[in-house]
Amino acid sequence: MINAEVPSSSAHQKRTTEMSASESASASNGTRSAAKIASFSSSSSANNRKDTEQKKMNAGLQSNYYILSMILVSSACAFFMGTPAWDYGLSFFIEPSLQLNEVVLFFPSLGYYDHQPGTIGTSGINGEQNSNNIMVHLNIHGWVFVPSTNTTKRQKIVDMFAQQFLTQNDDNVATVPEEHVDASTESVEEEIDQIREDAGPSGPFNETAVEEIEQNLEAVSNFRTRVSWFMTDNKRGKLLTVQFPLNNGSFLEIPLTTLTQPHGHVFQSISLEKQLFDQIQSVRHSSGHKEIDYFLKVPNVWKQLTTISTTGSVHVLQDSGIGVISDIDDTIKESDVLHKVELMKNSFLRNFVEVAGMSQLYQFWQKVYYQHDVAFHYVSASPYQLYHALQQYLNVDCQFPNGTYHMKTFRFQDTTFFSLFQSPFSYKTATIQSILSRYPHRKYILVGDSGEKDPEAYAALQRLFPTQILHIYIRNIHLDNQQDLIQQRWDTVFKGIDSSKYTIFRTQQQIMDIIKHYVPLKI
Repeated sequence: MINAEVPSSSAHQKRTTEMSASESASASNGTRSAAKIASFSSSSSANNRKDTEQKKMNAGLQSNYYILSMILVSSACAFFMGTPAWDYGLSFFIEPSLQLNEVVLFFPSLGYYDHQPGTIGTSGINGEQNSNNIMVHLNIHGWVFVPSTNTTKRQKIVDMFAQQFLTQNDDNVATVPEEHVDASTESVEEEIDQIREDAGPSGPFNETAVEEIEQNLEAVSNFRTRVSWFMTDNKRGKLLTVQFPLNNGSFLEIPLTTLTQPHGHVFQSISLEKQLFDQIQSVRHSSGHKEIDYFLKVPNVWKQLTTISTTGSVHVLQDSGIGVISDIDDTIKESDVLHKVELMKNSFLRNFVEVAGMSQLYQFWQKVYYQHDVAFHYVSASPYQLYHALQQYLNVDCQFPNGTYHMKTFRFQDTTFFSLFQSPFSYKTATIQSILSRYPHRKYILVGDSGEKDPEAYAALQRLFPTQILHIYIRNIHLDNQQDLIQQRWDTVFKGIDSSKYTIFRTQQQIMDIIKHYVPLKI
């Protein structure tokens, strides 16, 4: 299991990392520019100098400029992010082993059977070819990072955002008094007790004031918890080793050969012969398919210092069966994506709210299609930094069926920042298409909403995979006075697609009607 909060961290340990190609290129470009400027200045002031002396001076200026650039960038990283520059790859050596202050989070992933002849792959176990064996491929997805702490300038950035985001006083953003932004839980409780004391045993009790204070505290708490996942130090160049528990009580240990990327994530497929895979302990998932757990192997010395237990899971799906591919925002969780300010508030300030009736519908499908190895895939354009809060709320609090999460990798320092603002159409079609292509004999139900581009993406996919996509469900989140316009959208989007292949719904009662009159689709 994964803890509900970002674990605390000790002070960052000094270590060096390898300069990334992009940073090297940037430094090199800056160096060459400086050299040209120096060359121009030198030739203007001393045209009669010898070429050799000029080259020496240029080389010296180039070297000094490079060193100065490194110092400036290092200082900027340390000042603004509260992190030594070497944590951002601005050095020459990567320490691949995990450090005590580094945390590993594994995400639920997919596995599949391969009936074609082939080799083991990257794990190196029983590496010889054997055309008579079925191969089982297990996808591993992990994230290595150092959690944000209250002891660095990184926390000051969170405070700055909190002051700006929580205390804006306009018609769009609910105001949280500044004294509550920085207030501790104890001080707020004291304020509430004082209100009760002032009211006296017979005086009117200002319940509204108490509710507002509690809501303020809740908003601040939600904000700090969720934003803290964005303020982590992502660790590149790390090598992990995973262990699979075997039926005989021992462990199958597999070192990953893929390093973590600059955003801290690692993706690797492990390939095993089915005879070996069958020796791994597994459980029958509540949806009908096989699920296996694996563990992070940590150095022996760690076991004396910490109780760390990082677990991942792989959903190993049969070749045939059914899958439910679901959007999250405004499909199963209220987000209000049509209004960006409300979207931000619902994502970072408020407690999450389920779209009424959707968990019952998904649980219903889980029971109806249990014998068909049903699997659930949650596809969202949100970044993985929101995974923990979403998974806890959806799968634990609301009891949506467990499944795999397909989200975006993100960090402030590179182009993944801009991926958050890219068209969800391109991202979702590519992500869902990869699932459909991986399991060509499985059938799918697609569920989304009308807020952005789900109808367009799903209709396009239905035309590409007409035999695999059984049905499309779209939640209409538009207002009553927009229905004529939205109907024109449906006519355009689903043109040429049989009306029996898609369903538009708006209310909880319509969801209940779907369940009541549901006829299982033919697989």
